[in-house]
Amino acid sequence: MILNELLTNIMKHAFIGRDNGAITVSLSFKDKHATFVVEDNGVGIPKHINIATSSGFGTQLIHVLGEQLEGTIRIEQEKGTRFVLEFEV
Repeated sequence: MILNELLTNIMKHAFIGRDNGAITVSLSFKDKHATFVVEDNGVGIPKHINIATSSGFGTQLIHVLGEQLEGTIRIEQEKGTRFVLEFEV
């Protein structure tokens, strides 16, 4: 569900006014630690967006699902947008 929400948002917002763009999805494991990353090279999410306090349904959903995994989510906003979810497996 997290991936679906992130990809939907990227397709709606990241590439406005552009004919192309790149989306990268990765999942890595080290010991019992997982890192899930979804990133794009689009216009970038506004700097004031905070996933923990956003009023948008999609960001609230991502935040709640991340909490259910007992994970942490951060947004990196350089050269597009990068969502990083880290959790124990």
